[in-house]
Amino acid sequence: MHELSPSSAVSLVGGIYGNTSFEDWVNNYRVYLRYRHNFLRSWLFYELEPQVAWPRDSNGNFPVNYAFTVRLEVVFQGVERNPVHLP
Repeated sequence: MHELSPSSAVSLVGGIYGNTSFEDWVNNYRVYLRYRHNFLRSWLFYELEPQVAWPRDSNGNFPVNYAFTVRLEVVFQGVERNPVHLP
């Protein structure tokens, strides 16, 4: 992640997915950009994630698939308390 401001960040991720056998080794290529921004409260975030993927079809081709994800994240943070000491 790269911080753009104290309340927002962006990350660029890519991946190659497949199995460990020699046949059909790569099943999918994927690249996505994630933008994350804090809003309304310190514990509330939204993320926007456009992506491009090239999954292998049954003919062995890699057609282009586009997708867009919108995510709402609530961050829960506990408060550290003093441990209870028993005699």
